[in-house]
Amino acid sequence: MTNLFLDLPPRDLLRVIHNHLNQRFFADSKAASKRLFKSLAHGTEAPFIAISTEESGDIRSVLRLDMTAVSGKFNFRLFREALAAHLYRIDQALADQNDATADSANVYVDQDDSSRLVFNLPGVTDSNGHINALVSGVEVTEPGSFVVKLVFLPVEQDAPRSD
Repeated sequence: MTNLFLDLPPRDLLRVIHNHLNQRFFADSKAASKRLFKSLAHGTEAPFIAISTEESGDIRSVLRLDMTAVSGKFNFRLFREALAAHLYRIDQALADQNDATADSANVYVDQDDSSRLVFNLPGVTDSNGHINALVSGVEVTEPGSFVVKLVFLPVEQDAPRSD
């Protein structure tokens, strides 16, 4: 799986995705980031990563946001909180220098379709009792093209909470 569509191991791909998410939603202007969020929230894909390699040629990706499992009212501020928590978890996984395997970055490959993988490092937020968990994943759509997905996972809202 490590060379699924790029000559990048999953940890390096995760680092590239992390850097691009950080740039687009935290380093870029708040106005630009908010426009991107609104566009993604309405189901529009956005150009995201472009990589040129000698062996694979040009590789392009788009960014997609799946908010179908979001609980409660949701806005740009809450999205950025969830994304910040997710990026923090990615930072922690990438900082683990003792284990450079895909498993240390919680990378899961779809057993039925190796062109899909998930970085299971959820950014979890709680807003007025509404818990949301954000993860990212990648799906190869065709040679030289892939989708980076930000997906909110369904979270059981009736789970007991410890305060």
